[in-house]
This record gives sequence, C-alpha cells and structure tokens, in this order.
Amino acid sequence: ATVAATTSRPAATAPAPPPPTPAPAPPSSSRRPVQSTTTLAEASSPAPATPVDPAPVEAAPPPAPPPITESAAQFLLDQFTTAYARGDLPGLMRLFASDATNNRGGRDAIAYDYQELFDQTRKRQLLLQRQGWLQSGNTATVLASFEARVTPAGGLISRSSRGNIRFDLGWENGSLRIRGVRHDEE
Repeated sequence: ATVAATTSRPAATAPAPPPPTPAPAPPSSSRRPVQSTTTLAEASSPAPATPVDPAPVEAAPPPAPPPITESAAQFLLDQFTTAYARGDLPGLMRLFASDATNNRGGRDAIAYDYQELFDQTRKRQLLLQRQGWLQSGNTATVLASFEARVTPAGGLISRSSRGNIRFDLGWENGSLRIRGVRHDEE
C-alpha cells in the first residue's frame, strides 16, 4: 500500500487589513483655505447703530424754464390759428394758461367769446402778420396785425375785420401757453 505523505500546513487565516490611506495632500500654496473670522461672541453682538442725519436734505428748486424762442412762439400761434379756423374750442383753450386774460376777463370770458363766434359762423380764417417780438427772461410778447374772415352760419358772404393783436406768452407746467390776448379792431 502506498502511504501518502501528508505535510502539515498552517490553517488559512484572513488577510490583514490594508494600512490606512494617508490624508490627501493640502492644496498648492497658491490656494489658501478659507478661514472663518467670525467667533460666536461676534455673531451674537448687536449691529452697530446707524448714524442719524442731523438735518433733513432740502430738495433743490425746479430749474427755471428756458427763454421763449421765436420759433416756439410761432409754433404756438400756428396752433392758435388752426384751432380758430376749425372752430375747435377745446383745442384753442388748451393753448391758454390757467390764469389767462383777454379784453373782457379771464378764461371763462375767453371761452365764452370764442364759443359764441364758433356757434355763429361756419367758416373762419385768422391771418396774423407779426409786427414785433419782445422777450424778457422766460416771458415774451408777440405784437401783430390781424385779419379775421368769417362766414356766418347759413350765410354765403364772408365778413372781414382787421386790427392789432397782442399775445403775452409764458410757461405753465413745462408748456408754453398764452397768458393774455388783447386785440383792437380798426
């Protein structure tokens, strides 16, 4: 018989755990870790008081309106003659300042006079021939001669009147307005 030789081997054991992994290397010297500088005592402190302004700041006054130019005055008078020709009382009255006056009174008198004219005529034309221009600061006066041609309602023959007219102009709420209108017929 054959005898098998046996050799003795030590019993199998579990492998040893690997050595711990070293901590990662710190970042390069060009990058620094962020450090918190707030301590618990600082975080619980009240915020510093806001200083109080001892005197209130006053608003600057609005800028003065610009001087009235001849072209701006002419544009306003062109609007006036256009509204007159159309019989457009609301459009005409928008051109007048809130304190405007004419030969007979204030805005109510101006509106009444033009409404009466528009109601009694079917066609109107106002020709202005400027005679003079006076400007002082942010007001101006236009002196002109006029010819008004009107055709009565229901009529065919136009009537005409001539005379002199004066427009006093000024600024109101940023817009150029007629502050006064005076006329006399020849």
